Amino acid sequence: MGSLVFRIAGPAAASYSNAYCVDLEKGSSQYLEASSTSALDTTDGSTAFSISMWVKPESQSVSALANKGDNGFILKTDFSGNVTFIVGTSTVNIQCLAGADWSNTPLDLGTWVHLVFTYDGSATTGGIKAYVNGSDDDRNHWKAASFGTGTSTSNSDPFLIGAAKANHAALAGGNQSTFDGKIDEVSYWGEAISASEVTAIYNSGTPADLAQHSAYDDLTSWYRMGDHASDDLTADSGQITDAKGSNHLTPKNTTSSNKVEDTPGS
Repeated sequence: MGSLVFRIAGPAAASYSNAYCVDLEKGSSQYLEASSTSALDTTDGSTAFSISMWVKPESQSVSALANKGDNGFILKTDFSGNVTFIVGTSTVNIQCLAGADWSNTPLDLGTWVHLVFTYDGSATTGGIKAYVNGSDDDRNHWKAASFGTGTSTSNSDPFLIGAAKANHAALAGGNQSTFDGKIDEVSYWGEAISASEVTAIYNSGTPADLAQHSAYDDLTSWYRMGDHASDDLTADSGQITDAKGSNHLTPKNTTSSNKVEDTPGS
């Protein structure tokens, strides 16, 4: 008689719940920072990766959602609620813009939205994609003519969530352009995850348990943003724990009050 075998994507873990997010205040220059690490470094134009996050903006401004130095990547917003993902430098890059020239932009104030941007390492316009709320939203993309698979995107800068490196060329204002709003369930993947894998993360609007995701082995870092037992928003001494790797985030200019009970699908 045959037997049934059940595959578990990730390691055994305590029961999954998502009760908290991190609420960042732009006026207080609040953000999260992971020290420089090659695990989150795109290295060159041939490195595939993806970044996923849930965001709920509280004001519209030019701001950064995630950044790895001047010549790694930046995920940023504008005053209209459009979102742009840039791989490379300000002049030598591939970009993907979600929201421009459309009646409905990705970011509406006070509404949770799931964003995923993927890059397949091909250094081509079709190699970068945007997904909004689980659906392919590759509305506009382009690349600088000089961008290629040999283009260096390596850097020694920290990985930032909710801010960018000071004076980043892609941002206005000559500062870190910190984000104003809530961020939840941030994940960084070492591949260009597929459309079906994005759909699984979105999970019909309720964040999925990534420990059970089919691409768990390709997950580099996963930040629960308040739900990990070790998460502590005390500025400089606390941490937002990397639930998959060891690239923990250090909170900047925050307090315990930045951990709030407001999550997608709740």
